[in-house]
Amino acid sequence: MNWLAIQKTLTDTVIDRFSQPVIYTPKGGIAVEIETEFRARYVEILSDGYGNDTESVQPRLLINHNLVPDTLSVVPFKGDTFTASGSSYRIVNVKDSGVGYWQCFAVEIS
Repeated sequence: MNWLAIQKTLTDTVIDRFSQPVIYTPKGGIAVEIETEFRARYVEILSDGYGNDTESVQPRLLINHNLVPDTLSVVPFKGDTFTASGSSYRIVNVKDSGVGYWQCFAVEIS
């Protein structure tokens, strides 16, 4: 099994075990409920390769491509919003893994 297959298997397991319903609204679109793994305080360590590490803490959705319903016809995009655990968020960055899921980083909005 190659690294990408291992990464996909692990991510699928995380989504399967820790997913929760989230109300996702594409910018200018209609809200739809999706199953996703959500973390209000996702910690990411960014390294420049010279021993200088920066910690980034922000809300994050982990969305499996296969769990997006047909009613959501677009991929996650900057400016889309979602509601999870009683709070609302706006997406500020989307990373496609290349192996079947998106990481959507967000900020809380009031």
